[in-house]
Amino acid sequence: MGKSPFSTIPVPLESSQFLVFSSYLAHRSALNKSDKGRAVIYVTYNHIFDGGDKHEAYYQDHRRLWPPTAERLPGERYDAGAKLYGFGTPMLSVVEDGYKNTGV
Repeated sequence: MGKSPFSTIPVPLESSQFLVFSSYLAHRSALNKSDKGRAVIYVTYNHIFDGGDKHEAYYQDHRRLWPPTAERLPGERYDAGAKLYGFGTPMLSVVEDGYKNTGV
């Protein structure tokens, strides 16, 4: 991967610690090299004044445009979802060699 035009700030966390941040923050996690799983809780909200309850619509759109890696189809590209939900990610499609050529 080429150099990013954005500066980065590492935020190392210990086991059992967590970080809360806005969806506008570009973020990523390094490869989990431990023998333990890595849990993720993905929480989002919008104020009722921002157009009512958009919970279901948001998740349906997110899953359609930017599905979890395990649900992605080989050869299918997810560029539209990357622009909305995957800023800074190398995972536009599922490739046979996994992360080999992504710099992760």
